[in-house]
Amino acid sequence: MSECICGRRLMHDCCKEIARLEAALAEAKKQRDHELSRLAACGVAAMGNTKEAVVQRIDRDNPYWSASYGDVCASVDREMDLRSDLAALKASLPGMIAEAWATAIQIVWEWTYQKRVGGADIALIETMKERAASERARRIE
Repeated sequence: MSECICGRRLMHDCCKEIARLEAALAEAKKQRDHELSRLAACGVAAMGNTKEAVVQRIDRDNPYWSASYGDVCASVDREMDLRSDLAALKASLPGMIAEAWATAIQIVWEWTYQKRVGGADIALIETMKERAASERARRIE
């Protein structure tokens, strides 16, 4: 016979229940610690928004991988893609502005030519065209 935790030779029902609850508590603590580690993995993934960090991500077969970890990684990937798109747009912005300026000047020039505006106005338009061309050249450099 097994000894009871209360010191008696026979295992009492209340002592059996205490032993069962202690075992359940130990298992719950083990699961809590595992889930805390999975949560920590999500935090690490959230801060790892560089290409170098992406290479170090854990795989699905890792015990600390979770669906939430996968969601965080997907969100970080979208953030990095948007940051890259933004950088490309910023780089092309000067050329886009110069092109828009040149187009606007061309439209004004064509309208002015069609309306046969006087020489002073045409000289102003020519000056604006030259400014647009020099602005475009400066922005492209």
